[in-house]
Amino acid sequence: MAISFKQRVCETCGGDLVLDQARGCYVCMYCGNTYERSESYDGNLSVRNAALQALNSVASLGGSLDKWDTVEDNLNDCLKIDPSYAGTVVAQLAAAFTRVRVLGRTDPNAAKAELSKVSGAYAKLGKGFDPSTHGDEADFYDAIESADARTLLAGVFTAFHDDARASYLENGIHSSDLHSSEAAMMLITRAFEQKDWDKLDDTLTSPAVIDANAVFARLLTEYPDREGKAQDAELLLGKGVDAQAAREAASAYLRSSDDAPDTKVAVLQRCTAHGVAPTGEAMAKLLGEAGPKSCSTIFEKLPGGVLTDDDVAQLTRALQANEPVDVMGTCLAALAAAGYFVDLRADDALAFMERADLSVADRVSGWKTLCDAGLEPRRRQSVFDDILLKLPAADAAKSAADAPADVAVTADAEAPADVETPKDAAPADAATGANDPAAAKPTLLAAIAATLPDGPSPFTVRTYLGESTIDGTAKPQVLASFLDTLGSAPVIRTAASDYEHTHPDDSDTALAVLRVLAEAGIIDSIGGSMGSAGFQAVGSSVQASPHALDEYLTLTLKPNASEPFNPTTAQGLVVPGLQVSPGNAMSFLFATPDFPGKGDMFAHMLHGTVLDADAPVQVYTQPTGALLIAPLLQCYLLASTDGPDTAQSVIAALQPVTSQLNCDVTFAGTPTRFRKLVRSGQVTVPQSTAAFCEGIGMFQ
Repeated sequence: MAISFKQRVCETCGGDLVLDQARGCYVCMYCGNTYERSESYDGNLSVRNAALQALNSVASLGGSLDKWDTVEDNLNDCLKIDPSYAGTVVAQLAAAFTRVRVLGRTDPNAAKAELSKVSGAYAKLGKGFDPSTHGDEADFYDAIESADARTLLAGVFTAFHDDARASYLENGIHSSDLHSSEAAMMLITRAFEQKDWDKLDDTLTSPAVIDANAVFARLLTEYPDREGKAQDAELLLGKGVDAQAAREAASAYLRSSDDAPDTKVAVLQRCTAHGVAPTGEAMAKLLGEAGPKSCSTIFEKLPGGVLTDDDVAQLTRALQANEPVDVMGTCLAALAAAGYFVDLRADDALAFMERADLSVADRVSGWKTLCDAGLEPRRRQSVFDDILLKLPAADAAKSAADAPADVAVTADAEAPADVETPKDAAPADAATGANDPAAAKPTLLAAIAATLPDGPSPFTVRTYLGESTIDGTAKPQVLASFLDTLGSAPVIRTAASDYEHTHPDDSDTALAVLRVLAEAGIIDSIGGSMGSAGFQAVGSSVQASPHALDEYLTLTLKPNASEPFNPTTAQGLVVPGLQVSPGNAMSFLFATPDFPGKGDMFAHMLHGTVLDADAPVQVYTQPTGALLIAPLLQCYLLASTDGPDTAQSVIAALQPVTSQLNCDVTFAGTPTRFRKLVRSGQVTVPQSTAAFCEGIGMFQ
């Protein structure tokens, strides 16, 4: 059948004509002349219509051969009319190509048998397509209104590396008309290969169902750093990317992409808005790259239930290591608001408090933020211990800015006025902790100590006081910063009383430390901390503290004590409000020799001792040396070496706090009753207490 078409060159300038489908005419690419579409089919347009029908039926197969009969019927119609017509050949090519592709997934051998049909059909068209010389073929392409059919053909020609035909067909594709999944994926694949990002952006807006998982991962990997990347990611997420697949792809993107941090943040925002969160490690890496403002936006729409405990730990660690205090607080609050348990670790909090990029003021403020976010008291104590014992004062002061007055060392934390300032120290500024390196560490410690429910561990402080030289001449200031939070812990008083004999500091620093301890009321005076002679001086010249006797007993009654117990000195330390530990009270009762006033002194001790008289204690009885486990009164009755007067005073003091005289005891490992034990004759009652027992008829 003879078919003629209007020549596809401009009659004015000879330029190529391009079909404008919206206007239904051809337009010259150079001078803009327009030409109406005109063609002659000798009065019969059926061959083109049949070819279009055949092509559309192929495009509607949707990746299966269930409707192949319809395709064959339509192809037969074309062949009956004009087998040489370009549209007929194109329809045959599309059908054969589609059949090979579908069979390749189910029956590879059958697919190989069909390959010759594909090659034969393409050979009929020939290479070197030019609309001006292939007018009948170009007009057929112009008549294809289906975006799916045009895309199918573009994919076929792409497989033959025929870019001229593929490009011609793609120019007429409108994404809004694209419905075939296979057609859309072909177009997307070609856009990636050509790096035609505008085409990709447009195709992703089509209503066609695509393999969003595969495209999402490829988009993040191959799409360049440009504005449309985040929008395309959002389009794909909206098309139903699998959450786990998206998490893995987004995590890999954040870890390895060279995109700008702002682009990564924009992509991440789209992910979290759709309930997808990359791993904590990947997000933490971005936190280290992005600016503070961007970091806050990452957490604005953080979905719940998608981060693991390790993810949250990675994020909280990165926040504490890299971000300003306000950003850290905002992000920690966002994690908690999303339902995640923010388990703040001691080592991360310590790293935050040692950050040299933050001022002392910011670290103090940040510490409060961490405590409000759930940093546990035992971990706060761990941070306090590490800073006190391991962070030199000079290192603590390494910061980017000065601390303001409201967080500077308070009057209570400052060194006493009579503590000598080291000659080489910089002058301290009353409003900041930066001019004086020794002020930074006390400021940090004071802030931490204020958040410890029970105050700092007295055992840690004892170690610092008696063993550490990490702060050198700054030790008095460091010590003064938290002493008021220690209360009246006996451990500290004992450590303070031992300090003069065992301290590791130089004499000037030691003297300054003693003055700090004295002003805090932990020791009565500097002289009172200098051994037995010092206690004698306190007892004879000034009013002793309520703890002085307890300190003295600790010093003189401990094993291998270097100072002997002196009754006269001890009596001088008996003051109103006397406070003695239960252990020291019992050591006094059994370990000191009898002396006038011993019983009265013990009676004074009971008033300031939290002593459970019914709690079992252990003593060795005479003359057998057997172990007796019994309440304090019963132990004293059988093991006392005191004289009658002292025994009478002690018994009189113990009786009111003892619930019963005849009670369960254990002697030489055998349980028995106290009265039965005495009657058995296994133990001898000392003469000094026997009179008391007889007087009350205890053993009758």
